[in-house]
Amino acid sequence: MNQNLTTIIAVTSLIVALFGALQYFTVRIEKNLDSRFESFRSELRAEFSAVRAEMTGMRGEMTGLRSEMTARLAALDDRLNRIERQVDSMFKPIIPGK
Repeated sequence: MNQNLTTIIAVTSLIVALFGALQYFTVRIEKNLDSRFESFRSELRAEFSAVRAEMTGMRGEMTGLRSEMTARLAALDDRLNRIERQVDSMFKPIIPGK
C-alpha cells in the first residue's frame, strides 16, 4: 500500500511538472510569436510608407506631365488654327468685279 501511494504521488508530481512545463513553453512561444508578428507589422508599415511616398512622387510627375501635355496641345491647337486661317485666306472665293 505504501508503495502504491508513493507511485501515485510520483505520477501526480510528474503530471504537475509536465503541466507546468507546458504552460511555461506555451507562454514563451506566445511571446516569441507576438514579437515576430510585431516585427512583421513594423516591416509592413515601413514598406507601405515607402510605397505611399513613391506614389506621391509619381503623382507629382504625372501632374507635371499633364501640364506639359496641356501646354503642348494648346501650342499645337494654335498652330493648326494659324494654318487653317492661312488655307482659308488662300482659297477665299474671288468675286468678279471687286
